[in-house]
Amino acid sequence: MPTYYHLRRAVVFAVLLFLCAGATLRAAATFEAPVFSWKLMKSTNNIKVYQRSSDQSSIDEIRIKAVFKTELNHFLTLLSDASRYPEWVFKCSGSRRVRTVSPTEFYYYVLTDFPWPLADRDLVVHSTQHHDPVTGDLILTSRSAPKFVEEVSNVVRIQLFATTWRVTTPQPNQVNIDYQVVTDPAGSLPDWVVNLGLTRGPLQTMINFTELVER
Repeated sequence: MPTYYHLRRAVVFAVLLFLCAGATLRAAATFEAPVFSWKLMKSTNNIKVYQRSSDQSSIDEIRIKAVFKTELNHFLTLLSDASRYPEWVFKCSGSRRVRTVSPTEFYYYVLTDFPWPLADRDLVVHSTQHHDPVTGDLILTSRSAPKFVEEVSNVVRIQLFATTWRVTTPQPNQVNIDYQVVTDPAGSLPDWVVNLGLTRGPLQTMINFTELVER
């Protein structure tokens, strides 16, 4: 049986999946939700991490607000390059683009290396982007597409994954994001243990991405 120590480590590894791309099952509700429903968990430099209960999963939702000193085209190029996710996504052990539908729509695959004796996790994602017709903000959305790629033996396929990146450019050479994710790493990980590690993975991932995009 996995020990509590292994379970906590696994949770930290699992949350890296939360930041591999972008959008949501409930984008409208996300950004209309009252601010007080979110609890600030971490804050460093230009990155803030919030957490709240989810109505889609027993695993808490995560929301991140961050500011990047870069051009929008550069930001989007790095964000959509699935082959480079191991460079910045926390503990991502492998990733690739599976199919390109159009310049604004593609599918990608991500593998997460869990510590023994827990099984590795993988995730197949359908990512799209569009502009909000009301605000004009760029919205990057992702939903899990677990059947799009054949399952791998001895690897647990993530079924629930939905994220949103709401992207704005308030001034030249600055990109602001409001990011939210709801997911479940699946398998035999207790929910209360998963929730213990929710903020570390997303925060480290965003720190890594900031360093990469501003380099």
